[in-house]
Amino acid sequence: CVKMTLKGIKLDKKDFFGKSDPFLEFHRQLLDGSYGLVHRTEHIKNTLNPHWRPMKINTRRLCDNNPDTVIKVECYDWNSNGSHDIIGAFMTTLAELEEARPGKT
Repeated sequence: CVKMTLKGIKLDKKDFFGKSDPFLEFHRQLLDGSYGLVHRTEHIKNTLNPHWRPMKINTRRLCDNNPDTVIKVECYDWNSNGSHDIIGAFMTTLAELEEARPGKT
């Protein structure tokens, strides 16, 4: 199980009135090259600097226990009608996330 606490800084404003309501989605690269959703955070209302609750994701589910499996992380602006707007995305691996961990020795 991998434990993460993530935050966004100065995210793009997507709502006409107010700020964005951001949430994250984690997608694992599948054998055929497509991506499958493995985790979605809660959305945080009206902020461009969200701090998501700490999360735990099973490493088998996230990357099939392979730290070099590509993980796509997407940040969306939540909309009540279900048509969420993309704010941004990046590709990473569990190995890269471990390297970026604060306090890593």
